[in-house]
Amino acid sequence: MPRLTRKPPKLSRHSSGQAFVRVDGANRYLGRWGSSEARAAYREFKRDWKPAPPRQAVPQSDRITVAEVLLAYVGHAERIYSPSGLAPLKVPIRTTREMFGEARAADFGPLSLEKVRDAFIGRGLSRSVAQRYTRAVVKMFRWAVSRELIRPEVLVRLAALEPLRRGQPGLRETPRVMPVSDSDIEKTLAFCTAPVAAMIRLQRLTGARPGEIVQLRPCDVDQSGDVWRFVPPHHKNAHRGQSRTIFFGPKAVAVLRPFMARHPGAHCFDPRESVNEMRRRRRSERVTPEGYGNGPGTNVKRKPAIVAGDCYTPGTYARAIVRAAQQAKVPRWSPNRLRHAAATEIRQRFGLEAAQVALGHARRTTTEVYAEVDVTKAETALRAIG
Repeated sequence: MPRLTRKPPKLSRHSSGQAFVRVDGANRYLGRWGSSEARAAYREFKRDWKPAPPRQAVPQSDRITVAEVLLAYVGHAERIYSPSGLAPLKVPIRTTREMFGEARAADFGPLSLEKVRDAFIGRGLSRSVAQRYTRAVVKMFRWAVSRELIRPEVLVRLAALEPLRRGQPGLRETPRVMPVSDSDIEKTLAFCTAPVAAMIRLQRLTGARPGEIVQLRPCDVDQSGDVWRFVPPHHKNAHRGQSRTIFFGPKAVAVLRPFMARHPGAHCFDPRESVNEMRRRRRSERVTPEGYGNGPGTNVKRKPAIVAGDCYTPGTYARAIVRAAQQAKVPRWSPNRLRHAAATEIRQRFGLEAAQVALGHARRTTTEVYAEVDVTKAETALRAIG
């Protein structure tokens, strides 16, 4: 079964003592194992290495497997979607491959799709998430039909599976995402590092997506006016041809300005700075006198399993907020609720159109999902006439 991987081959040790990589069924030797020459050659190999294009099956072939369909779709998705757009595909692809990877795609029908959906539910996912992942699997097969990799009959059979309905026994429902309160935000900020606190404040002021905030760089910000403009290099709807501009007003500029004094191509919010800040705080809170126990830097692992990168991801950003909320003893909340809070405030003060532009939505109906209706206006009207 083909492996769904886009990583370069690993550096291995040959019985002759040479370091080598396996490329296209042949060994490529890079020098003596453990030598600086071999390590440099492997770094150069990884820099120049490009994954081979996904193998295409013979059109209308009944021999193509489910794993081959998924592999072909991964190559297609990597060309058109941003990294944040690829993240929701990992669980559907992995689950489908583990259960039916070796099966023929022609035999993958509604009963097989239902088993995959049941596996989503068995993981503890809610009804809406399980249904969304199921639609993603169907979308992959629809793309395979469009490329004439499988017969259209397969897609017709998959469309026959009825969707999950609200209220069905054994299904977990998730509450509607509501704006996070400003009081919970302030309590959480007290336990955040400086980069995380700045991202939270910027999201609350601008309504930007988490994936847009974490990729912020000085070179991408237009600072010519009193309102700064940020055009993300990657955003959710880039593959649809939609543009995205985030506006930073005076309050947001004051939050962002201290993080702009760095290399123009570097990310404004560096997790390594958060790690150093946490270490300094722990050292200041140290109870054991200096000279006893471990000193600073004496118990650092030479090869730690996890190393902070040069920028946050939406996942690491969300986990940082969850940890801070737990320390602050407030209900758990996610970065997307900051977007809901900003959208609600903008709609109440400046109308739905302003909220639509700020959030980067193509349709007002989407903005209405994020921006809560201002019920105080109805209370005022009914107080006058009711």
